[in-house]
Amino acid sequence: MSSILIELPFPPSVNSAYGRSKSSVFLNKKSKEYKQKARVSIRKEIRKHGYKKIDFLCRVKIVAFEPAHHVPDIDNIKKILYDSITSASLWEDDRLIKSESVDFQRNEHIRGKVYIEISPLIAN
Repeated sequence: MSSILIELPFPPSVNSAYGRSKSSVFLNKKSKEYKQKARVSIRKEIRKHGYKKIDFLCRVKIVAFEPAHHVPDIDNIKKILYDSITSASLWEDDRLIKSESVDFQRNEHIRGKVYIEISPLIAN
């Protein structure tokens, strides 16, 4: 199996994605909209490239081009990205991820984009 490549807009930080009431935690409107748009984009990529549902242990590499306005903590973008992939039914659950890397980069020509590569985990 070859790698799966996905391009998405930069996600909201997990720190700002959730709201709280007295009895629950919920995804805020901006984050719900992001997940919906990401799900649509991922499903288009699935159809375009004929990607099959992931049912194997995998490695995920995220390359994030920071938006101009701020630099989030490196671990704050994964949750919404992984939840969006789950929502698009590309995998059953993100517990299939056994290796991951996140690289932040700055580029004047590419801002606010995230590239995700999902590949099979090869045992040594």
